Amino acid sequence: MAVQDRWRRLVRYRRIAQLVLTHGLRLAAREASPGRLWALVRHRSVPLDTGVRVRRLLEDLGPTFVKLGQLLSTRPDLVSADILRELEHLQDHVPPEPAAAVRRVVEGELGQKVEELFASFRWEPIAAASLGQVHAATLPDGSHVVVKVQRPGVEPTIQADLAILGDVLRLLGRAANLRDLYDPEALVDEFARGLRAELDYAREGRNAERLRSLLPPGARVVVPRVIWPYTRRRVLTLEAIEGLKPTDPERLRQAGHDPSDVARTLARAILHMVFHDGFFHADPHPGNVAVLPNGRLVLYDFGMVGRLTEDMREAFGDLSVALLRGDTEAVVDAVVSLGALPPDLDHTRLVRDVEELRDRYYEVPLRTLNMGQIVQDIFGLAYRHHIRIPTDFTLLGKCLVTLEGVIQTLDPDLSMVELARPFGTSLMRQRLSPNRLAAKTRRQARTLLEAVDSVPRDAARVLSLLARGRLVVRWATEGDERLGRQVARSARAAVLAAAGLAAAVLAAVALLARAVRPTVVPSDTPSLLLAALSAVLFWLAARNL
Repeated sequence: MAVQDRWRRLVRYRRIAQLVLTHGLRLAAREASPGRLWALVRHRSVPLDTGVRVRRLLEDLGPTFVKLGQLLSTRPDLVSADILRELEHLQDHVPPEPAAAVRRVVEGELGQKVEELFASFRWEPIAAASLGQVHAATLPDGSHVVVKVQRPGVEPTIQADLAILGDVLRLLGRAANLRDLYDPEALVDEFARGLRAELDYAREGRNAERLRSLLPPGARVVVPRVIWPYTRRRVLTLEAIEGLKPTDPERLRQAGHDPSDVARTLARAILHMVFHDGFFHADPHPGNVAVLPNGRLVLYDFGMVGRLTEDMREAFGDLSVALLRGDTEAVVDAVVSLGALPPDLDHTRLVRDVEELRDRYYEVPLRTLNMGQIVQDIFGLAYRHHIRIPTDFTLLGKCLVTLEGVIQTLDPDLSMVELARPFGTSLMRQRLSPNRLAAKTRRQARTLLEAVDSVPRDAARVLSLLARGRLVVRWATEGDERLGRQVARSARAAVLAAAGLAAAVLAAVALLARAVRPTVVPSDTPSLLLAALSAVLFWLAARNL
């Protein structure tokens, strides 16, 4: 590690320690206040507002920790509900960068003077956040654009913070045995990948272009065009498309728009991305949406996108259908298929909790269902049972909850679940289509043939090791010697059974080869010998059980 990096990390360690200590002292002062002490004497509970304190600490710690909080706000499988509610209100409290700093970044990335690149450039930003800020500008051809410029020095600070986070989480993982529930290194890696991706504005441009290309013909949603000659890793230039924010239904009506129609258009666009393409805008809050004079919608900010594979979309569909049908076993299977299971999963308790969830939604009219509550209940279930849900599923949950909030603001009578039903039905039809089933059968057959193709080779290896007396099984037991003998007998039985199966497969292969090419295998003797060996091995395996 370079000396400069070490010094930067040391300085950040010092600053983080100061802020944590400051917030800790505030907490201690509050807990030691006369009101708190009197409440403890009277055995009354006093709300500690843990979520508020966590949110304020993260805001004070700066952009890396604000982004960490925003990521955790999408992970109800990792964070309790009280903290989650506060993390959703995280804000970036940062002043805009001075014009000289913005100029250095733009000219450093694009390689020319600002005056040579743009006909005009508004130095006062129209929006500012912890990672960057947005400026209005005009190109030499007269086109109006917006230029997103990364804050200078933010990337080295984030790199130092990520290293510190890795150190802290690894320490906590060892001290608190968190590894039994979650892998701290994996969590840091996941967060680091997402944050580094947000620092790459060229990647955000590619996300915008992909969403733009996936819009169906006649779509009532617009994605701004990326101006690639003016886009680099720390500078993103998009065509300027201004519209009305969908935050005030009355203002929309005054502008000649139907708020209910706006809500339906936005919902159908996002749901199409989710169910049809599997690539979707993951943060459709009102600040990232605008209504154009012609009634079409424009989307902004493509740093946070979700990706669902075909299998992921199927799993989500299976969960939704099983929940509405009240099929406990199918709900359990779907929840289990969504995420990584802890080693000590209590299956009985999981089934009981799923049955409670099923009873809450079974045979309830779709119009009365709340998508946000459903998502919260499902991820709450995962949180209680330490089932780690993949990031893209949690982004989907966050996206749907945010989308439902916008819809409820525009038209409280509109049901998100009702709007999603046609897309779910279409997904189920696709799954059952002959072409889809045939393609799935071909994939499964290919996988099976590859497995069968490896059997003779693997079987020959096992038999070779067995013949040379080099087949070794290792195990470790503690305590009871009788348990050790029992484990040893079971292991011998398993090895003998595997060898017996290998001999049986080789016998079948030899018989098949003789039937097809008698000149290659002129006699049945090898098959008979292998079959006899298989029978002996299975008999010995049975003796060891």
